[in-house]
Formats: sequence, structure tokens, C-alpha cells
Amino acid sequence: MFSYSLPAYNSKIFSSIDDCNNWNLVLDTGIYYSNMKFFDANEGYMVGTFGKAIRLKNGGLSRFSSSNPWTVPMMMELYSDSLIALGGTNGGGGGFTLSKDRANTWFGGFGFGAMSDPRDFFYLNKDTMFAISSQGYWGPYFAKSFDGGLNWQKDTIAKNNPYGVYFKNKNEGYILGQLPNGMGVIMKTTNLGQSWSTFNTQIPTTLLDMKFLNDSIALVSGSNGVLFKWNSKASQFITGITDIFVHSSSISVFPNPFNDRIKIYSSEQNDNIIINIVNSLGQVVYSSKKAELSQEIDLVFLPIGVYYLTIENIKGRNIVKFIKE
Repeated sequence: MFSYSLPAYNSKIFSSIDDCNNWNLVLDTGIYYSNMKFFDANEGYMVGTFGKAIRLKNGGLSRFSSSNPWTVPMMMELYSDSLIALGGTNGGGGGFTLSKDRANTWFGGFGFGAMSDPRDFFYLNKDTMFAISSQGYWGPYFAKSFDGGLNWQKDTIAKNNPYGVYFKNKNEGYILGQLPNGMGVIMKTTNLGQSWSTFNTQIPTTLLDMKFLNDSIALVSGSNGVLFKWNSKASQFITGITDIFVHSSSISVFPNPFNDRIKIYSSEQNDNIIINIVNSLGQVVYSSKKAELSQEIDLVFLPIGVYYLTIENIKGRNIVKFIKE
């Protein structure tokens, strides 16, 4: 585990050998380091600003000076037990540099462009990798390589403040970030980034990362404590874990839990209302495009379980969780 204290920026390394029940201080650097990764239980690499770099061995107990290709390193990603990608900036622009020998030597550096900082890097395998940048002067950029980082193709993407990139396979990938209006966004491609579709979550957040739980359902995280599940195939927002995005004071569903029918009441205006009911798998089980917000719905056909009522109008989307017994 890696930490630093403010305002001194004193970086420390802690280790645990009992499933994280207890932690021991391994290294108190006395200076600031910004990134640390371990290739295995024994060997790792740590970098900081102004060219600082340390090779860590014996679980961090032994330290050796090393090289850092960036003046300001910003993020680091590992693949298998030896490949490493290090993103950073030198002066007015940033990019990524790679290593195939645990950061002993570096190769394949590429730049994003003026004032564009690296945001995220994703290894699909040892040869196929993807990277994204901040907006900068021309970007933001999406970059891809299919020869282990020797050659890169770089394209501009929509200015949606990208922060995270994830690819399920060589063609299907996702970029997470924030729309200009402050709402979290998921961008999806099925043709290696030649075109992107956009899903507005209508949540005030910057989306940062996603992990797929199965072939369709992903767990997505963002700023402001946001964490939710998302159905990539149905483009359906499923369940918010942060209460403010799950419950709406203007909408009531009763009884809750229910047996066969629910009644909906809302103080919102009734213009252009769309109602959807989604199950825990993200499947839409009921939909009404010209609905009234004070009505009764027969749901006797639904199996017992947890459901989410979504109500959309020109103001946005509200979500209410309810249960059938």
C-alpha cells in the first residue's frame, strides 16, 4: 500500500501479510513520490516528480535508484510480470513511454500533443494497447497500438473530458469522463475507435473507471462517491449506490414492497414523461412513453425481486428502487 501525507508530501509504503488485517511500515521516503506498482510480491517500481525513481525489491525493503523518463509522471499501468507503461509530461506536452523489462530500459515513447496530459492506459494483451489524453490544445486523443507500442495511431475524440479507457476485446471499447454540462458520460465503440456512441448518465460526476462483472453488466465508478452498475448492451443505467442518485423526493412509489400493483405519484410536471421499469439485470420489463405521473400500474406478471423505476422528462431522469414480494 502506498500513501503520502499533506502538506509535507512524505510518501510511505506499508505491507501486510495477513489479508490486510495489520500493516507494517516498509519505507518512509521523506520525499514525495506519486506512483507505485509491484510486478510481483517482491519487485516494484516507484516514481515521483523532478525525475525521482526507485526500484523496489524484497517487497520494498531493498531500494535502488532507477530511471524516470518523465519530469512529471502522472500514471502507471502494468501487464503480466514485466510490461509497464508510464505516462507523464516534459514541458508543454505529455505522452507514454513503455518498458518490457520491468523499467530497466524504456522504448516506444509517443506524445499526445501540446498541453495534452495522459489520462489512462489499457493493455488488452502484450501487443494491443490503448491510451487517452486530456483535451490539451487540439485533443482529447485516443491512441492505439497493435505491435507492442512500437507504432501508434492517434485520433481526436469528442471533448467529453475523458478519464478512463477500457476494452473488452479488440473492437469493443469504452471511454469514461464528463460531458461539458457536468454529467458523467460513457462513450462506446465497436469498430476500434472509428466511431463512438455516447451515453449520458445524467449524474453530476466525472466517471473514472469500469470493470465488467459479466458479458454485459459493468461496475462503474466516478467522482463524488458515485458507483453504479450499467448494462452495456441495453445502454441502461441500473442502480446507483449513492443515495442521492437513487431516491427522488418528488417521486413516490407505494406500496413498497408490493404484491401486484404499484401507485406512482410525483410533483413534477407531466409533459413528455417516459417511464421505464428495469430489473436487477438491466432488462426493461415495463415501458410507457406517454405516461402520467399519478397513476397505478399492474405488475402482477413480474417475479419476486428488486426493480428500479426510471422517470424521464426534459429536466432529466429520476430513479426509485422498489421491491416485489
